[in-house]
Amino acid sequence: MVAEEEVVVEKETGILDDENELDRDREIVDSKKPERRKDKKMRRFTKEAAMADKRGVCYLSRVPPHMNPLKLRQILSQYGEIQRIYLVPEAHKNATREQKLALEISAAKRERDFYLSKVDQSRALSSIRDRAKKE
Repeated sequence: MVAEEEVVVEKETGILDDENELDRDREIVDSKKPERRKDKKMRRFTKEAAMADKRGVCYLSRVPPHMNPLKLRQILSQYGEIQRIYLVPEAHKNATREQKLALEISAAKRERDFYLSKVDQSRALSSIRDRAKKE
């Protein structure tokens, strides 16, 4: 039994020696790769940094009702690359305020139209009376 254990130990150490040599070879080759990777990363980061200096945020105070992010991207893409678009839904208070305002405006228009129609009626009646007096 002792002889078998020695053989196994010898085989394992032999394998480890071969693996150590392979690891050393890989380390030599890999030591050159990080330098290349660093150079590539630095070039890429400098390009990104230059682009980041030109980057900004655009706030639009009002977007038309049926304009979705896709349409907005199409329109704005002619001025530059668009990365993210975020449209905030209108606040409930603003929506109710605009609805009330629209109701007031439509009521005012109806009153104006009613008044103008009554003015036209009175003119027509007065012209009829004038013609009747002349006869």
